[in-house]
Amino acid sequence: NQVFSMVEILGKLGIDGTIYYQFGIFVILAVLLRKVLFKPLQAVIESRESQTTGRKGHADQIVKEANNIKNEIEATLSEKRQELFIDLKNKKNDLETQLQGKFDKSEKDAEELFNKNFDELKLELTMVNENLSKNTEELSVLLTSKLTK
Repeated sequence: NQVFSMVEILGKLGIDGTIYYQFGIFVILAVLLRKVLFKPLQAVIESRESQTTGRKGHADQIVKEANNIKNEIEATLSEKRQELFIDLKNKKNDLETQLQGKFDKSEKDAEELFNKNFDELKLELTMVNENLSKNTEELSVLLTSKLTK
């Protein structure tokens, strides 16, 4: 009774003896579709994924290398700037020392020239003073002689 009622229910659903053929066709169709459609589609999807992931990994590697190069360049620039700063500071100190030496020499030369000119002026003043004394004596002798005459 139950078997009959099950066959009745299956008959009402449109399921009859051809179900095995339909199931076989479904399995064959599933296998064919898997080989013809799904495997190539899966291969394309995996290929695309590997290219995308591979390219992203490659791009990440390039960015990493670029950052390493940038850091090396910045370190080199910093080192060179430091070297140039020290070199510039040393040259500045050398130049200041040279200028101070030239200034000291010029100051010494100027002082020597001043002293020499001062000595010459003193000598000239002494000579003028002696001439003036001589002239004063001569004038006083002359004046005395004129007055006494």
